[in-house]
Amino acid sequence: MTQEHGQSSIKDWMTKKISRLESEGKDVPDWKDEMDYLNSSSNPMIASPLRLFDCSLVTDGASCLFLAAEDVAKTYTDTPIWITGTGQGSAALSLHDREEITTFIAAKEAARQAYEMAGLGPKDMQIAEVHDCFTIAEVIALEDMGFYEKGKAVEAIRNGETKRDGVRPINTSGGLKSKGHPVGATGAAMAVEIFKQMRGIAERNRQVKFDVERALTHNLGGSGATCVVTIYEK
Repeated sequence: MTQEHGQSSIKDWMTKKISRLESEGKDVPDWKDEMDYLNSSSNPMIASPLRLFDCSLVTDGASCLFLAAEDVAKTYTDTPIWITGTGQGSAALSLHDREEITTFIAAKEAARQAYEMAGLGPKDMQIAEVHDCFTIAEVIALEDMGFYEKGKAVEAIRNGETKRDGVRPINTSGGLKSKGHPVGATGAAMAVEIFKQMRGIAERNRQVKFDVERALTHNLGGSGATCVVTIYEK
């Protein structure tokens, strides 16, 4: 994040904290970098192992999509973005009653339906926006979508595979934790980001460096009890 539009980076938070402690005549922590700060008491534990900065905030926001049938869309543009696959999955069990808490049944089913409808698979997706309401949620989503085998997503993230210049950029928007989580507008905002990336018009230096032909959005709801996955193609 940057300071534009009222946002702040983690480094900004560190600087403000140090300035406040200095002004109060208190001891100043010797944080070496942002990770030092994130692992300190200044980033309190919410529900182990998740700390404050691991959790998205519910924010204000809005998003808008223009959906049209093929013949109607062509009266507005020669280059529409097509929805070629969509799926919705549900899971009635409460989180604490599920056999596994590191996967979402609803997400895997929604992805299965979407891939089947589009005639594509995980390897065909060049970029994706996933529902990272918590840092761990992104890791789980990458595996539920079939991008990585179980337990392999963390290693891929560490290797930079999901960065904007990586092999499969994930959450170029910044994700829910960075750009905000306006709940009802969250899923539509993902589609807006994918549209911009596929058109090559993403703002603020976040445009990927290759031509995006196929992309995916993944939106969870109700503690993972429901999920919608959508596939987009040029």
